Amino acid sequence: MRTLATAAIGCNDDRKMYPHVQVRTDKLRQRVTYKLATLVHKCVNGRAPECLSEFCHPSIDRRPGMRSAASGKVHVPRTQTSFGDSWFAVAGPSSWNNLPDAIRDSSLTFSTFTKLLKSYLFVCLPRRL
Repeated sequence: MRTLATAAIGCNDDRKMYPHVQVRTDKLRQRVTYKLATLVHKCVNGRAPECLSEFCHPSIDRRPGMRSAASGKVHVPRTQTSFGDSWFAVAGPSSWNNLPDAIRDSSLTFSTFTKLLKSYLFVCLPRRL
């Protein structure tokens, strides 16, 4: 009865009481990141629909001589609210830019990219947490 009362007022730490929920949430985040990154990869390589490709433009570095100029990052537009961060134009490029450089290489074939992405998201990343 005590846990029901504390849950009703939001005083409990759900991660301690329900660890399986945290695992499901992490897997869901990884799946969403996987889908967004594959869509952005298709956009960068010109194989996505035009309605999505218009949101994925290469990031323009203000200092072209720097190493980061050729990093393969995509421009992330600014938003006024956190609700706007869930829009594909923001969420897709953000997830793409958070990937390691070796995975973000646009010259990779789609099958090689998905293999590297899956191994990063579902094998390497959970070990770091």
